[in-house]
Amino acid sequence: MQEDIIKFFIDNKYIEDISGEVSATIIREDGFSNSEQILREKTDSQLIAYGCGFKAFADKRKESYCEDIGVKIKVENDTLFTGTIRQSDLSVQVAKGIIKVNNIKDTNWSNDIAQYKDTEIPLYATTTIGGEALELLPQIIYRNFTLNKGICYKATDIITFLVNYITNNKVDVVFNDVVFTNIAITTGYAMRYTNGTAEQMYPTVSLGQVLQEVRKATTLYCIMTKIADKDVLIIDKEKNTFGDNLLLNIDNIPFDLEEVYDENNIFNKIILGGQNQIETKPNRDDYFAEIELVSCDCKGLKDNDLDLRFEFVVHNSMILRQGDLINYYDEEVWNDEIFMFQLKEVSGELRYDIPNIKFRNNSVLAMWLGLGINCFNQGMNAKHGFQTRNRDDFAVSNELEFLFFKEPLVVEYDRLLSLRNWIFSINGLPPHAYTQAGMTYFECQEAGVYKFKAKLSYKSGVDAIYIGGTNEITIELRRALTSGNLINNIGTQIIKKELPNGYLLVNGEDFHLEVEGSFFLAVNDVVCSKMYVKNTYGSGDLTYQEFTLLQDSTTEINVSDNEFYKPFLAKFKYDLCFADYERMRKDKTGIIRINGVDTWIKEVKFNPFGASNFTVKYKDTLIN
Repeated sequence: MQEDIIKFFIDNKYIEDISGEVSATIIREDGFSNSEQILREKTDSQLIAYGCGFKAFADKRKESYCEDIGVKIKVENDTLFTGTIRQSDLSVQVAKGIIKVNNIKDTNWSNDIAQYKDTEIPLYATTTIGGEALELLPQIIYRNFTLNKGICYKATDIITFLVNYITNNKVDVVFNDVVFTNIAITTGYAMRYTNGTAEQMYPTVSLGQVLQEVRKATTLYCIMTKIADKDVLIIDKEKNTFGDNLLLNIDNIPFDLEEVYDENNIFNKIILGGQNQIETKPNRDDYFAEIELVSCDCKGLKDNDLDLRFEFVVHNSMILRQGDLINYYDEEVWNDEIFMFQLKEVSGELRYDIPNIKFRNNSVLAMWLGLGINCFNQGMNAKHGFQTRNRDDFAVSNELEFLFFKEPLVVEYDRLLSLRNWIFSINGLPPHAYTQAGMTYFECQEAGVYKFKAKLSYKSGVDAIYIGGTNEITIELRRALTSGNLINNIGTQIIKKELPNGYLLVNGEDFHLEVEGSFFLAVNDVVCSKMYVKNTYGSGDLTYQEFTLLQDSTTEINVSDNEFYKPFLAKFKYDLCFADYERMRKDKTGIIRINGVDTWIKEVKFNPFGASNFTVKYKDTLIN
């Protein structure tokens, strides 16, 4: 019966007298800590060869001790899979005339790529691993922030180059999402110079390393398939691997179906940041530093952490310093490090896209939302800035404008802070009755909506009734493009609060004024607080001042893609014909519909002699 259904071919020649267990599997490798993030096929087999089969294998062994043996297995004259058998996987019982085959390697991912994916390869190689001619890796000339030239390599070109190297040009690479196209990788040396030795100009990396590093910022995912009988590695964002083509419709729930949580995709903790970093400067780097986020109530497995820290250098400050040929210190040059950054096109040329937003903590986290981590609640990562306040008890005769803290309190802020407090001594301020030496303001490092508060206490020097227009006592929050514009009232946005008309001023008593509001800020925008005291009745004392960043809302977690969060797995058996299995092989991302619920392949193990084993993943429980 089996011989009528399954036929074995050795080097494309049909061979009888081979039997055993044969199964073909489609599997989605998607554990976040799993280094192979791929939807592919694999084989499991335990074969016994005797008679003609024994002779076929024995002849191959006598020809060569180490050469792999090509094998093809057909089911009802349709190819189930092709692969290779290593000599080391043959166990020969010489006297009995029996050869056992312990494993068959499929000819795409497992055989051609997986065994070499962790091998470090110099990107200046000119021949493949088998000695074939290799298309050279294209060099990209780009300009850094000082417009000095450097050399880099697009990550898409590197991945293609490494696959060609490993597979002897047998596997094509297709990128299905533009999110990968602007990522560059290079050596620290090549960022500074356009000439050097091959070792200085080209990184030495492994395919697994590059796939993993790019994946952290893009949720890169691989699909191994065939297109027109050609092995093709498709690279896409992981959420795009859940397609909408219906492959199989099961009208009811299989009797033996068992539903479980996919605990590998539920985490206790997410780790973000760069493992290569420097002591940060005040106005950069906070969002590249290593941080840990703890889940709320889903209670993932102990020690089940999602580690998204970069091994390549992605810190904006390090990239800026490395690219600066004029102002640098020798100890701050990282020529031997591998850098990864964004490119953008400006006036027909490629430039470094400051400040490398794609690789910052909040950007990385946003890419992963909905892919298995929505137990991290919205808003749990909201940032809160520090308060800058002071009590001086200094006198003001008529006017005092920009709030200035002569001796600010010690600044305390959490490590997620994106705005910094700057104290500047600025000459040429508008004339005031009280001489100010500068002002205090915030400079934005990350575009978004920010909420501020300003507060003052003022001790009146007279008894009087406040009359708006005659007197002016106000406090403002002001936004501008630069600190210079802020001082000169150019392009400012103002949120203002004035003392109420008719307010009773009492000599020697404090009155309070407070304003609160939000601004949308672009990078480098500045915000300050301004108070204006014009009291025609006499002088008073400023007794308290405060300027506070209340909340930075740009880092709130928004689970916009939670449709792709599929926490459930169902395991069951189902009689699967070869035609349906073949349809799944050709479209591994398609839908298996169970009792009206759409599910996607986690693993399908085809059995030509009985029920096949299914494991599928999906969003909502199958319980009615």
